[in-house]
Amino acid sequence: MMFILDTNVVSEIRKIRLGKADTNVATWTASVDAADLFVSAITVCTSPTSAASATHSSPQPRSYMA
Repeated sequence: MMFILDTNVVSEIRKIRLGKADTNVATWTASVDAADLFVSAITVCTSPTSAASATHSSPQPRSYMA
């Protein structure tokens, strides 16, 4: 069976190593094959650690108009 994980579940899974995850999520995660777990592009983009949420600073805004 395949599972698409929502942002809140991905967030809990990231807490497992720290021992701070919800016990139900940790137990469920341990019971399924990792090959059956997937995330959508939307979940990837909304993750606080995604490249899409990273900000970059530049001293001046770039102008593409000559």
